Amino acid sequence: MNKVSKVKSVNFTSEWKSPAGATFYYHEIELENGDTGNVGRNKTLPDDMKVGLEIEYSIEGKKIKFVKTMNNAETPNYYKNNKYYNKNNGNYNSNKSPESYLGYAYAYAKDMVVAGKTSKEDLENLQVIAESIYAHISELLKSESNND
Repeated sequence: MNKVSKVKSVNFTSEWKSPAGATFYYHEIELENGDTGNVGRNKTLPDDMKVGLEIEYSIEGKKIKFVKTMNNAETPNYYKNNKYYNKNNGNYNSNKSPESYLGYAYAYAKDMVVAGKTSKEDLENLQVIAESIYAHISELLKSESNND
């Protein structure tokens, strides 16, 4: 269950580099409602966790999972600069057509073959794999637009 509170204090404590090469920065955070704990983020002292901002989060023991900054707080610039960010409701909004995913589908199919997640015969049928992924993306986008 998510909670909402304002950030009372936030302090950078450590960093950790994953085996995949991503770096996570851990912060000790105290909230006005009395909750305290540790938050792992991909940036040191991110703009959306500044003192005074109201955030939505979940907490389990001393582990806090940041969800989002609330709408009445200032939206960080790295969200505002993203062309898919919908300022009105704080969600990402993709109005891309299925055709815009053609390159993605083919690249993902290639990655699956290279990673050995498919059979040797599939290398010859890379087009079949890409078409299958593209068809699935198209179905998902169509069902999403029908739900709006």
